[in-house]
Amino acid sequence: MEKCEHTLDYLMENDLLSTEELESVMFQIVTILYTYQKVFQFTHNDLHTNNIMYVNTEQTHLTYRIMGKVYKIPTFGKIYKIIDFGRAIYTYKEKLLCSDSFSTNGTAHTQYNFGPYYNAKKPVIEPNYSFDLCRLACSIFDFICDDINHIKTYRKDTPIYDLIFSWLYDDNGRNMLYRSNGDDKYPGFKLYKMISKIVHGHLPEKQYDHSCFKKFLVEKEEDIKDDSLVDIDWMELKGGKE
Repeated sequence: MEKCEHTLDYLMENDLLSTEELESVMFQIVTILYTYQKVFQFTHNDLHTNNIMYVNTEQTHLTYRIMGKVYKIPTFGKIYKIIDFGRAIYTYKEKLLCSDSFSTNGTAHTQYNFGPYYNAKKPVIEPNYSFDLCRLACSIFDFICDDINHIKTYRKDTPIYDLIFSWLYDDNGRNMLYRSNGDDKYPGFKLYKMISKIVHGHLPEKQYDHSCFKKFLVEKEEDIKDDSLVDIDWMELKGGKE
């Protein structure tokens, strides 16, 4: 088992990340989610700042091929990991693996209604590929912005904040966190249930079009050493079959 250093929560709580470093964090996490979704049809279902950790590295950059494009991002000495898969849902060798957290006696009961825990008396709610980025953004928001009414200023001034805060919104363009008076819109586990139901526009694969990620594009792939390139497209092609 790999020993990690600290959580993303620790770094943000202690104001230890520049906006440039936060871009690296988010690129790494988005790419993990994108890869796991494409290879394993994966949803984490409890992704927040305490479920992201890092290890120190001497690598200065990470290089990926994603959807036919090559990206090279600075590490700032850290490689990030997603941890705690207790609520994960994924497919391996064509077999669905689903946490019992979604069972009748589980801590996440009623978040989804499908597969082994399907209740025919209620609407189907399938695992949601937009859930993880929305939940993550909800956990990050208060580290950055002190008032939901100021969100437009943060989004306008800082591209990485614009990206993260874009994940806060439901299918009708309403934020999932707070009412205008500052009260929680969906307290406790209700936030999880509502994200699953009404948030569908934040797929990891769509995030690479944002300006703060586009700047990592490599124009000349021949400048990249083969042994440094992580080929996500190849992983998707294999599809977790081995």
